[in-house]
Amino acid sequence: MRRNSIIAVCVTSLVLACSDSKELLEPGELGFDASATYEITADDGSVYFGGHRYRVIQSSLSWHEAVAHCASIGAHLVTVNSSDENAFIWQLLPWGWLGASDEECEGDWVWVTEEPFSYTNWAIGEPNNCCPPQHCGGDGCTPEHYLTFWGEPYDEQWNDVPDGGHWFLCEWDFGPIDVDIKPGSDPNSVNCTNDNGVITVAILTTEDFDATTVDHATVGFEGASETHVNQKTGEPRRHEEDVDSDGDLDLVFHFRLGDTDLGCASTEGTLTGETFNGASIAGSDAIRMIGKCLPPPAGLVGWWPGDGDADDVVGDNDGTLVNGATFGAGMVAAAFNLDGVDDYVDVPHAENLNFGMNEFSVDLWVKYVTVQGEQILVEKYVECHPNCAGEGGENGTHGAGWSFTKIDDVLHIALRHEDFGWRGVFTQSLAIQPDRWYHAAFTRSGATFTVYWNGEPVQTDVLDLVPDVSSNSSVKFGHRGDPDDTPGSNDLRGFYMNGFIDEVELYNRALSAEEVMAVYEAGSNGKCKRGMIP
Repeated sequence: MRRNSIIAVCVTSLVLACSDSKELLEPGELGFDASATYEITADDGSVYFGGHRYRVIQSSLSWHEAVAHCASIGAHLVTVNSSDENAFIWQLLPWGWLGASDEECEGDWVWVTEEPFSYTNWAIGEPNNCCPPQHCGGDGCTPEHYLTFWGEPYDEQWNDVPDGGHWFLCEWDFGPIDVDIKPGSDPNSVNCTNDNGVITVAILTTEDFDATTVDHATVGFEGASETHVNQKTGEPRRHEEDVDSDGDLDLVFHFRLGDTDLGCASTEGTLTGETFNGASIAGSDAIRMIGKCLPPPAGLVGWWPGDGDADDVVGDNDGTLVNGATFGAGMVAAAFNLDGVDDYVDVPHAENLNFGMNEFSVDLWVKYVTVQGEQILVEKYVECHPNCAGEGGENGTHGAGWSFTKIDDVLHIALRHEDFGWRGVFTQSLAIQPDRWYHAAFTRSGATFTVYWNGEPVQTDVLDLVPDVSSNSSVKFGHRGDPDDTPGSNDLRGFYMNGFIDEVELYNRALSAEEVMAVYEAGSNGKCKRGMIP
């Protein structure tokens, strides 16, 4: 936070010479008519200016009481950031509290909002931290730590004064408003392939905002500056309607999709505009773009969508459902449904799924039924635990390959090979909840491993070597290979997945961060399969 100050040093005691020329004027001496009326633009007496809302509070409170009162109604004691705003506020209340003080550090004036104290309009000789005895009593200066206007003849100029009881202004910083895309719809699905499609967007009237005060001509939605035109009348399609059945009129607009900047990966739409009084407004709502798939990134060597079978849709590495594994509703169409007891999917070993010391990537969608403990996502891995050569086991074996797994709330990549033993990558704790779809991925480029969660990189580790991750194991979804299904394995722990796995993909290169994010943002549209038009 930057603060402009008159005096840059805080002191515990300060003695200043008082100026006899300084006079403290009382409200009654200002020529201010307390019964005067101003331009009132809301039922509660609020006035709008420059994207802000103001209300005069005709109660004589201390500065701290005024701060607390404004906060209690969702506002703040008024702050001033320009000469225009200063003149406007002075017309409303030429004597009363402003929202700044230097009580924490003498001379270091701070707005209650902690915004920069960059604009000032001090009267000559102010601030001087001195209320003389003829006005404040006592034998010397009474400290002055609170900001007001100085009063006539110092129009619009500022003064520091002691605490006391004064009227004041509360200010609301306009900005976020409530917007509803496709009123009454959830999850606000829009066909992103139809440029002539119309998106309905409503500005909602709430306790704090009247939608009918919005200037229609200023409203824009994601790059579309004009509402859709009624082809019969030629008039813009906008109207007032109580779309949320709360008894208040809302303002409804209609926009042509092709006029907006929305794309098939968009997840949110934002409406902007101004009120008739110049207040800037903005509001956003979630949007779900459907009807267009994402072209698969290059390098895809294995893809198991789980859409009713375990087939590889880009190669010949079809899988098998083991121990009753079945299907359920997926993130994209259907998904593998695994019971956490003994279900898994097995894809036989193939050399094009062995990446050795080369780049590769793994990604999938996952939804847990239970989140406790370790649950395998996907692996091509031979685990020698608890009898590993060089790790204390008699006649121990060497593990091999890679495993992508979850341990409680942490994602983990395990790596084994006879040349280096074991290496691992762990993320920090993640907010993993049951019954919610997540996108998980990792990439490997040389010695660098990066883990992604919902499109965002959450962990990058550079190992001390470039590991060879080849193995003769099959690829397994939702299960740690054991001696019965994975030659060379000593591991009997299982680590079965309890939940759903969808859209498992292996790439023979490291995807970029932008590519991983694009897959995540495609969401339920998924990636284009054969015969699908991107």
